[in-house]
Amino acid sequence: MMADIVLNLLRVLLLAGVLFIFWRYRLREAAPDRKEAWWMILWGVGLLLFGSIVDVAESLPGLIPVSAPDETGISSWLENLVGYIGGCLLLFFGFRRWLLLSNLEHERFRRLKNAITRVQGAFISTADTRQAFDSLLHDILDLTGSEYGFIGEVSRRDGQPYLKTHAISNIAWNEETRRFYDEHVPLGMEFSNPNTLFGAVLRSGEPVIANDPAHDPRRGGLPPGHPPLNTFLGLPIHAGGRMLGMLGIANRSGGYDHEVIHFLHPLSSTIAQLIEARQAVLARNVAEAALAASAQHAQAVLNHVLDGIITIDGHGIVASYNLSAERIFGYTAEAVIGRNVSMLMPAPYREQHDGYLRHYQSTGEARVIGIGREVVGQRQGGGTFPMELAVTEIRRDGQPLYIGMVRDITERKRMERLKSEFLSTVSHELRTPLTSIHGALGLIAGGVLGALPAQIRQLVHIAHKNSEQLTHLINDLLDMEKMAAGGVHFDMKAEALMPLLEQAIEANRAYGEDRRVSFVMSARADDVLVRVDAKRLLQVMANLLSNAAKFSPEGGQVEIAVTRLDSQARIAVSDHGPGIPANFRDHIFEKFSQADASDSRQKGGTGLGLAITRELVQHMDGRIGFDSRDGEGATFHIELPLLRSSGQRDWPGTAEPEITNAPRLLVVEDNAEVAGLLALMLRYAGFNVDLAGDARSALARLETQAYAAMTLDLNLPDTGGVEIIRKLRASPATRNLPIIVLSAYVEEGQLALAGELNTVDWLAKPFDEARLLRAVRQALRGDAAGKPRVLHVEDDVDLRQVVSTLGGEIAEFVPARNLAEARERLREGRYSVVMLDLELPDGSGWELMSALRAVTPMPRVIILSGSEAAPDQVEAVAAALVKSRISNDELLQTLHRVISQSAALSEQAALVETPSLVEQPYAQL
Repeated sequence: MMADIVLNLLRVLLLAGVLFIFWRYRLREAAPDRKEAWWMILWGVGLLLFGSIVDVAESLPGLIPVSAPDETGISSWLENLVGYIGGCLLLFFGFRRWLLLSNLEHERFRRLKNAITRVQGAFISTADTRQAFDSLLHDILDLTGSEYGFIGEVSRRDGQPYLKTHAISNIAWNEETRRFYDEHVPLGMEFSNPNTLFGAVLRSGEPVIANDPAHDPRRGGLPPGHPPLNTFLGLPIHAGGRMLGMLGIANRSGGYDHEVIHFLHPLSSTIAQLIEARQAVLARNVAEAALAASAQHAQAVLNHVLDGIITIDGHGIVASYNLSAERIFGYTAEAVIGRNVSMLMPAPYREQHDGYLRHYQSTGEARVIGIGREVVGQRQGGGTFPMELAVTEIRRDGQPLYIGMVRDITERKRMERLKSEFLSTVSHELRTPLTSIHGALGLIAGGVLGALPAQIRQLVHIAHKNSEQLTHLINDLLDMEKMAAGGVHFDMKAEALMPLLEQAIEANRAYGEDRRVSFVMSARADDVLVRVDAKRLLQVMANLLSNAAKFSPEGGQVEIAVTRLDSQARIAVSDHGPGIPANFRDHIFEKFSQADASDSRQKGGTGLGLAITRELVQHMDGRIGFDSRDGEGATFHIELPLLRSSGQRDWPGTAEPEITNAPRLLVVEDNAEVAGLLALMLRYAGFNVDLAGDARSALARLETQAYAAMTLDLNLPDTGGVEIIRKLRASPATRNLPIIVLSAYVEEGQLALAGELNTVDWLAKPFDEARLLRAVRQALRGDAAGKPRVLHVEDDVDLRQVVSTLGGEIAEFVPARNLAEARERLREGRYSVVMLDLELPDGSGWELMSALRAVTPMPRVIILSGSEAAPDQVEAVAAALVKSRISNDELLQTLHRVISQSAALSEQAALVETPSLVEQPYAQL
């Protein structure tokens, strides 16, 4: 008895729990069309629960009063049976109804999936968004049972949203609307009225359901004859936080609800994808059109520039050839493109070209690439001509491409020859007789032949004065031409400034007296020492003093003032004349410039004096300028670098103590004074220095001592510097030794080498300390061109190209595909940074660390690998990056930071904590 009661109670609890679960989690959340099935199931469970409760009650005597108990129990059993059968039937029909609706929903979602797949396939195969949108709208209407609708993209005009359709049902109701549909639908119809149901969607960005549009306050009305609008659903299409478009459908039997919105969600996402894809296609088309226009413009420019432009690949095969190249060489583009560029060169250059190209690609040693020079070209028919050739290298698809710019300089060479012949005539055929004339007139005017009659004396004086003026003109012309051609030699020496200025004043005193003008030294600096060419400085002062006297009033005076600035000696020459006209000040240092250029001008001169003065001052590493006010005279000032002042350190004459762990440099210079100054500068900058006065001593030192870099004068007593460079580059031990050429004959040396051997830098004497130290430090860092070098150890050629393109503005990237190539590159040169992949074909990139630690200074290391670096590896490097997690901006920022750190460490290694010579009196050489 008790067991039956317990079982019945358990059954009651179980059925009550099932009833609660169905009500709580199914019935409340069921879709409207499924609620009928769930109510049947709920009532069935309820009947079963009721029958179970009755059983429990009957099993407890006295709980339910029974008026006429049935001794057989048949009546109670039949009642319970009927209740159980009713509950089971309700459960059966409820579940049957639920399964039927589930199958219908499954079929509907299958059709939805097929529609999405079909429209995506159509777009991928044809890229025709209009066809895809039309197909999608047709499927949406079919799936929702709607009569008509549209799909549109949201755009803005004057800040207001409007809708442009990509698909719309044809609901034309007369001939006029059919014609309107046919004309406008292919281009996309536009709707912008905000006081409509679709306008409410545009304003709010939320779905709009109107199952009674006739009484909906958001309704804007329909035109006469428009098909009835019984129900409406406006669904906004969102992506990336913005509304891209809108779906509108109408006239679904039974109206629309949120279940329909939920059902259409995958199709909404598909519409968003199509709109974004269409926008991307349009943007790509615009970009392609712009690119095509740009390419067309670039080609038009290339075809009309005066210079010939030729591109060749890594094998010397011509890839492009512009119209100017056709004019210069005489060959058509069709005759040249696809053939070796050596056909445009005469022998023996033609035979040497391919070998030179292979040599450059294997060693990086350039003779023309990146340098530019004059060469000989060959025209169609075999004729040769001089031309300027400048070649640059780029990379396309990982392969080298060389761009050559060619200029025919035949006419320029002819003009240079004519000019040279003219100058030779002036120099030899005019100067000599003019000197004789001037000298003879001077003797006559001086009374050698006795006293002359007054009229004759006056004529002789006029002739003598004008011959002197003509002599100055010729000298100025020749000096200007020599300086323009780099033919003026400067004998730079340490000179006390004040004695030179006093000599200049004395030499020009007679000129001033002729014009009744006196020269006065108004300020002195007797302890100033400068490095100048004394003869050229006297010429500068003669120009400035004569100019000042020329424009001073009679009885006036010219003041010369010398002051010492931080690292400059300033010489100022002031007059009290009319000053320099404001409209002439910008042209005062130009050739043949004169404030009064008329034939009747009162002041003589060629207009070359100040132009020559500026050239001379700049060649002595100085600066020239002026100050002037109308009616208050003018002050011309030149500034020359200070060499030393009294009471400060003299030239080093004794051996300096060694600096621990400092780089050792070799200075090759035959001038003891210059060698001493170089040694002093470099030691103050933190280097150990050895000196060699000739080539034999230098080569002997290089055989017994390893040097970080060397400076070299080209003019040595026993062997020329060019030959020394060739010997060092031919020896494996010194092939990569950085060489900094310091010479007065830099241009001659560069022409002699013609780019066949690489040095580090070329510095023409005179040079300044900062420039010298910068060249030395760049040599020690291995970035002679001014850019730090990065060794990128990576076997993926595409990634190497991306990184080099990304960081090409801040560094020079040298590739290495594996560990073996990386070790070879480390033996060949120095690098500021090594970017290292840990997964290489011949081992782990980490194995390279031992080779890197052996390099002094050790490059900074960036790990850029496909996997995470170990903690001990991260601690040992400057940065550890994972390829899949690093953006371009982050990679570029990391590169910039590590390169900057490397540069800072190099500076610290190169400098000892002593004052720079820039702060010392030996500021310039």
